[in-house]
Amino acid sequence: MLGDLGTYDALCRALSNATECIVISVDYRRAPEHRFPAGLEDCYAATCWVANNAEAIDARPDTLAIAGDSAGGSLAFGVGLLARDRDGPAIDYQVLAYPASDYAFDTESYEENAQGYFITRKDMERFWDGYLQSELDGEHPYASPLRTESLDRLPPTLVLTCGFDPLRDDGTELASRLSEAGVSTDHVQYEDMIHGFLIMLSDPELDRAHEALEEIGERVRDELQ
Repeated sequence: MLGDLGTYDALCRALSNATECIVISVDYRRAPEHRFPAGLEDCYAATCWVANNAEAIDARPDTLAIAGDSAGGSLAFGVGLLARDRDGPAIDYQVLAYPASDYAFDTESYEENAQGYFITRKDMERFWDGYLQSELDGEHPYASPLRTESLDRLPPTLVLTCGFDPLRDDGTELASRLSEAGVSTDHVQYEDMIHGFLIMLSDPELDRAHEALEEIGERVRDELQ
């Protein structure tokens, strides 16, 4: 519902430097004008295009990773599920930063961090209400990854969560379920951070954003080289 290509331009440039990869930022359709699954299908279509046209953008045709934060983390995970269920494209790695993983607001982190930490429980309720066409859509695994029956055959995954974030427990549960399904999964929690801290790179006092970016860069390089 919020943000655009410009909002994430600095982060995408920093991500390209950290990973030593070409980064494609997708200007997907946003809610509430375009509800689920419009944005997800846009992201999947862009992923397919990149996979089929790597040489056109001077990218290596045999490596592909997906990444996103917050709503983008949910969309990235949905792309991974679609790629698995639709037999492609092949994805080598995925990075999910504090993803919105379930249409529910009943975890301890939703109670502990309901207000006062940048994003609130009421914010999340408003975002979900704007994104879904109906509550029934909230049960769909492509919208709520935690409701996916099986998480097997997904790419190796890095999940980042924040201590002061209503979505903390959803991300933690997602990482746990991926591991249980046999997916190579790394979960890194930044205990002292709030939701959305990755886009705060311009704050010279927020070293943790740069640390997280270095973490992502190292893991992506290791997986794709």
